[in-house]
This record gives sequence, C-alpha cells and structure tokens, in this order.
Amino acid sequence: MLKLSACFLFSLFMLMACNNSSNSISNVKTDSLVALPFFNAPDWTPEWINKEDSGYARIHSIPSFSFKDQEGKNFTEANVEGKIYVANFFYTKCRGICPKMTTNMSLLQEAFKNDSTIVLLSHSVTPELDSIAVLKKYAILNKVDSKKWHLLTGDKNEIYALAKQQYFALGQRWISDTETDLGLGTIVVIEARTVTVLYPATGESRVYAAQTAPLTRIEFEIGDNVKSHEGWELLVEQVQEKDNQLIYIGHRIDNNQAVTLKETFIDHDYGIYKMTSLSSVTKPILAKCLVICLWLENQWMV
Repeated sequence: MLKLSACFLFSLFMLMACNNSSNSISNVKTDSLVALPFFNAPDWTPEWINKEDSGYARIHSIPSFSFKDQEGKNFTEANVEGKIYVANFFYTKCRGICPKMTTNMSLLQEAFKNDSTIVLLSHSVTPELDSIAVLKKYAILNKVDSKKWHLLTGDKNEIYALAKQQYFALGQRWISDTETDLGLGTIVVIEARTVTVLYPATGESRVYAAQTAPLTRIEFEIGDNVKSHEGWELLVEQVQEKDNQLIYIGHRIDNNQAVTLKETFIDHDYGIYKMTSLSSVTKPILAKCLVICLWLENQWMV
C-alpha cells in the first residue's frame, strides 16, 4: 500500500499547475531531508505524522492498480514500491492546462534524471482515446524518458475511481453558461485568479477568471432521472453530500436495481435540472489550493 504523502506524491491537476514561473528547477534541494505532511482526506488538510506515532497506521494509502504504459508494458503499484513518485492526470488532446502540466513534469524529469528512486506517472482521463500508440506518439513529441516517466492508460472506471477516491481529485459537475454544448465540466485547477475546467465529453478545457467564471453547479433533485457515464439511468430518491461531492441514491430505470451514483460518474453529455452558484464552492477550495501551493514552493524552491 502506498502512503499518500507530499514526499512522493503531488497528485491532481491543481498541485501540478500551482508552480512559479521559472523555466528550471535545477536549484531543487536534494541534499537535505524535509519533513513533509500526509494527506488523509479530500479537503487536503496536511498532517505531520511520524512512523512512531499511533496515527501512522491510519494514513491514507493508494490501493493496488494495473495499467499499461506508452511502451505497452504492464504497470502496477509494484513498479513504484519503495520509490518517490509524482502522479498527475491528463489527456493527450487537452489544449488547456495539460501542456503546462507536461512542461512541469518535463522539468522534474530533467532535474531527477539520474535518480532511479523518483518516478513520474501521468494517467490519461480519456483512455478510450489515448491508446498505447497515441501515448507513445505523445511521449516522443514531449521527449518522455520511458524509464523515468510512464504515461498510463487502461480501464476508464478504474482510472476515474483512482483519481476521485484515492487521489482526492475534484469531481463536482458544472455547466458553462456561455458554451452549453461543451457538456458537463469538472473544475481541475483553481489558482489565485483563474479556474480551469475540463469538459471530458468534448475533450475541451477552459480557463476562466475565478470571480466571474460563467459556470453553474449541476444538482439533481428527488424525482429526477440521472444518466450515468455507463448509460443507465437512475431515478433519484435521495440526495446526500459528502466531502463536497453529491451522491444520488435510488433505483435504475431499466431493472429497478437499487444503486448509488456519485456525481463524478454522471454522463458528461447529460442535461441540466437545477443549478447553484459557483462562488460558495470556489472560494474555500481556492484558499486551500493557495495554502498548499505556497507551502510547496517554500519547501522545494530556493
């Protein structure tokens, strides 16, 4: 089991995007040990826990996984056991935040090219499009060292579950007020003045001003029909919220099976019923992102 600690994991889009403007990280401190926290909950509250502490046993861990990399090789948790690794989520057709993340990962690849204990992982969030051949082409284009940096593809449900449930990726669903044809979007990066939203249905991303973003939160009500990304529909009988994520409980329309559907797994093309404002959700997440990003800069940059 892999412990979710900043010392080996800067997962999620937002952490990879919250960097300074430097084009080099050759001055990264690698000759001294720094006490870094663990993150045990989706609110990204840092916890400094020593191995001797009683709380060490409850540290959040990344479970087993199995994907394919750009070389067509199987890649599992065994490949990173005992190593420090940086993980992010991207897709090859992304024209928004992904190029910036790829640039940051390239800087890390160069800075730690001679350190075999550090590995880079990039999980595709559109694995149905990002085949091994597509990832290989992307790797060549971006000068990815296949021994250091692994571009991963595989089962979409497994990747999304890993991102949402294990790496604590954001999964709220939003609609663009000005471009509804983009489908449902997910806020993936919140910076000081901007918000980046990924629209998986169309493979597009948009960067908006944080305070004026033309976005509306999607929230279904009891009695609504909600379509999952697998195609089946749920008649909503109960709505819960946990860790800022909506959970819909009810029965499937086709077979009357009792099911639970998290908003992360709603069909990206699905219609809109009820909407709430952006500001109440954006501001607390923004504050958390800024705290984490400033802390990371202080720890890793001279």
